[in-house]
Amino acid sequence: MGRGISDADWSNPEDTGAVIQFFFKAENRGKLGQGGNPTKAALNECAAYLAKNQEVKKGGPTTAGAIETRWRKIKSIFEAILAVKQKKFVGASGWNYDDETGFGVTESNIDEWNDFVRTHTIFKPFATKGWEFFDEVQEILPATIRGKYVYNASGHSSSTPDLQSQSAHSQQSQTSTPHDPLGSATNAIQTNENPSTISHPPTPTSSSGPAASTPHPSLVTTPAPSTPAPSTSAPSTSRSALMKRPASDMDEFESPWGAKRGKYTGPEAIFSLSQSVQSVGNAIRDSMPVPKKSSAMSPTKKIKMACALLQEDRRDFIITWDQSMELIIIFGQSSIAAGVYMSGQDDERGDLAKLLISKHSQSLFPM
Repeated sequence: MGRGISDADWSNPEDTGAVIQFFFKAENRGKLGQGGNPTKAALNECAAYLAKNQEVKKGGPTTAGAIETRWRKIKSIFEAILAVKQKKFVGASGWNYDDETGFGVTESNIDEWNDFVRTHTIFKPFATKGWEFFDEVQEILPATIRGKYVYNASGHSSSTPDLQSQSAHSQQSQTSTPHDPLGSATNAIQTNENPSTISHPPTPTSSSGPAASTPHPSLVTTPAPSTPAPSTSAPSTSRSALMKRPASDMDEFESPWGAKRGKYTGPEAIFSLSQSVQSVGNAIRDSMPVPKKSSAMSPTKKIKMACALLQEDRRDFIITWDQSMELIIIFGQSSIAAGVYMSGQDDERGDLAKLLISKHSQSLFPM
């Protein structure tokens, strides 16, 4: 049975040093991808380099997969030590790191040290000596891994010209006069209200002067004249006359307001009625309360946001790389745990991460 990736042994510091020396070479530094992680091609080249130049004294061969795992460990050690140096490592208050003596543990603080490394096992080898590869790794890793977290937004181009063109187009559309189909219908109704189309009995002639001009139609009932009209001037209206009404007028009806009545076609009356119904509907709609959308976050979105927060906290040294990996697994099993982590403040999430990891084995959160 062949050896697997897990069979690679890194207890010999020379093996780790050989990996670091490979990426320390100037021609290989550019082969580190985003976040200081080697590309697949670089890992294969490193594996070939170790097979040729480094004798494996213990364990299986150092394959590309084994080198990738080891490089992540190297990065975690470097990031943790750098955070302690910069006084940014949460939970390391009161501890100082020296490149020669490490954390300078003595008999007087051995108990505190044991409590410290029980939670932060990554520092255990550096109780009385520093990490021999710190300076080399500091030169290899890009600036973003060395605490200078500057977001490069050069990939986002400015959209000012587009916004200006859109603004000009908006102003042009506002100054133009759009076609108004409702205005045409309104004009049609107003045209039918013209006095020339209103039927009324003929005005009797008077000796005092010519007949008065035709008044503007009104929807209010016209008051009765002060003097009754002569009986001889009003034409008689009989049932036979109404029966002889032209067929072309059958689709029209007379307005019931006043003696001077205007004629409206059937389509115009339907249009007016529909406008009234629409106004009533709008009034009812405006009086009803607007339903509010639920502000509850879905479990999937909550887990996604919590994992993004883990990445930021790891870069800010609030949590370690190992802790972030464990929390990703926990969040995938429980959105409640993801919500609990997001609710913590910046200075609380380090301790909150430890608590979530320790309680996970007790099935505190439902799966």
